[in-house]
Amino acid sequence: MTSLRSRTVGAAGWALGSRVASQFISFGFGIALARLLVPDDFGLIAMVIVFSGLSELLSDVGLGSALIQKKDVREEHFSSVFWINLIFGSALMVILYFSSPWLSSFYERPEIEDIAKVLSLGFPVAALAMVPRSRFAKNLAFKYISLSNLTAMVVSGSIGITLAATGFGYWSLVVQQLSERVISTTLVWIISDWRPKRGINPNATKELLGYSANVFATRLLNYSAKSFDKLLLGKILGGHTLGIYDKAYSLMLFPLQNVSHTLGQVMFPSLSLIQTDKNRVREVYLRTTRAIALLTFPMMIGMFVVAESFVLGVLGPHWKDLIHVLQIFCVAGIATSIGAVTGSIYKSQGAVALQLRVNLLTQSLKIAGVIAGIHWGLIGVATGFTIASVISSQITMAIGGRLVGLRLFTLIRSLAPTLIPALIMAIPVWAARPILGLQNELSLFLIQTLTGGIIYLACVTMIRPKAYRDITEVLEGEFASWRKGRKAQVAKEIE
Repeated sequence: MTSLRSRTVGAAGWALGSRVASQFISFGFGIALARLLVPDDFGLIAMVIVFSGLSELLSDVGLGSALIQKKDVREEHFSSVFWINLIFGSALMVILYFSSPWLSSFYERPEIEDIAKVLSLGFPVAALAMVPRSRFAKNLAFKYISLSNLTAMVVSGSIGITLAATGFGYWSLVVQQLSERVISTTLVWIISDWRPKRGINPNATKELLGYSANVFATRLLNYSAKSFDKLLLGKILGGHTLGIYDKAYSLMLFPLQNVSHTLGQVMFPSLSLIQTDKNRVREVYLRTTRAIALLTFPMMIGMFVVAESFVLGVLGPHWKDLIHVLQIFCVAGIATSIGAVTGSIYKSQGAVALQLRVNLLTQSLKIAGVIAGIHWGLIGVATGFTIASVISSQITMAIGGRLVGLRLFTLIRSLAPTLIPALIMAIPVWAARPILGLQNELSLFLIQTLTGGIIYLACVTMIRPKAYRDITEVLEGEFASWRKGRKAQVAKEIE
């Protein structure tokens, strides 16, 4: 138990630390790009990513997750998956490249043809990195994944800013995305000592397909629901509106990517190691969701109350249409931040077929919400998506919890104490605007953020919710283990 916890905490530390660092760097780059570019530039890229992201999804088909989940994985499994992914990635590159004129015609934007052709080059590059990354993840060696991701983020972001500042417009976003993928893949191959053997083993591949097929189908459903709103907005309302919507959505994802997705990435291999002990799985899941809530709840509630000063003061007045859309998405983010890690339970328990059926329902709800909201334009789509996301998260957590004997009510009750400090923090932050009466939005944003952070930390320290006690207990345990190991090392050196 202690060994697994230490490995998991170490993996989570690297994954979370790197993710937070890279996302804050990316956040800074994103702000700079938003000030240099216009919403339509971001909208153009979002139009293409709807299809390029689907192609990237097809290049994996869930085999990476199957490698992580399978206990008796062998070298022929890794090599077979590598060559299959590379073939798929190369084929999809060709398909998207020659489909680019159709995409341009669909959106009635001639710029999209060249954008799609350039972004298609990233598919075989991404395919090259999938197996080495899966090997690192399976062994909880997230340090190497983190280092490659962080380096690629910094270099590609710098390239994007430079191009945007010199007048390259939307091409700065295209080059940034492609260069990040190339740099990350190159670093993974340099760090990894694994190299594939020749040929595809049909038997080894067959052993992985049953699991991977359900994982892939679930991912495809999730992606379809996530992209449907962007496809609809891009086609009906145009690049400017889609750029606003996509920026709001990415800002909502910021805390989710920093915390929920990162911890979920670590949870899957960790829970797979103890998959037969449902009590331990349940306890790890509860502790993780409480820790996530302790971090994401104040982020999402805080973002809701500072949305106006943030958008006007940081991004600029040409993004003013973003304010209300961002606030609506913050509501979705609160529910999604908790539901996002539930997939680790389904996958670790081998219940990927059940996860697929659940997602058939939940993703259909999201698509229905988007269709229902399109009549009211941008705000209607955001509202429909948010309502559906909140309902979907409850369904996902309720059914996933049953696999390990966890009731939804028990989970929600365990998270309630974590919500209280975030709500207390929000009141004075919200009141700061009328009380201070500042005209400078950037100054107001900085004051609100600093005030909110201080109040939240004070509330958490005084109330001491279980999530806070869980985190301090783990950190104290790890620090004690480190000190013990350090003392033993010093003693050995003295001898």
